[in-house]
Amino acid sequence: MVLDISDIKRGMYWIKRGAKDSAGVADGLVYILKRINGNLWLNIEGGNQQILLSEQDIRFGTRVYLTCECGKKANKLYLTPEGKKYKCRGCVSWPYQSTSLNRHSKHGKMLYNTNQMIRLSRIRSKIKRLFHNGQFTHRFRRYLGLCERAGFMSEVNEANKLLTAVNT
Repeated sequence: MVLDISDIKRGMYWIKRGAKDSAGVADGLVYILKRINGNLWLNIEGGNQQILLSEQDIRFGTRVYLTCECGKKANKLYLTPEGKKYKCRGCVSWPYQSTSLNRHSKHGKMLYNTNQMIRLSRIRSKIKRLFHNGQFTHRFRRYLGLCERAGFMSEVNEANKLLTAVNT
């Protein structure tokens, strides 16, 4: 199970508006956000873990990160194999799957391409709008660039045909 910072954004909205605490549900996980002594804490119901949310000023506002017990800031924390605490990828010792594949073997190439297809289909499922003012949206153009880089040219060609059909 993965705890993602984007899953708790709705609760963050109320905290930023001045509320002392906020509660919510993310993928079946009940959480409570509290501001204690100026720090923002995430309490997970049913567990004994409190996670510090680190705020970092960026050019246009503030970015919030989950802070692991080791002190590392992360966008995602992973449930340990024992199922008791959420930790960063380094603490859990999970390498990225794509780094452990030999892409030069037949099976490795097939697994790599399958992983790329799954990753790109997840990205595509989050894109709601393809066009704006007769052009592709920035997100969809980024998706097409990733498809092109992964070698899925049929997707790019079909999108270009669609664009020419819309503009004619």
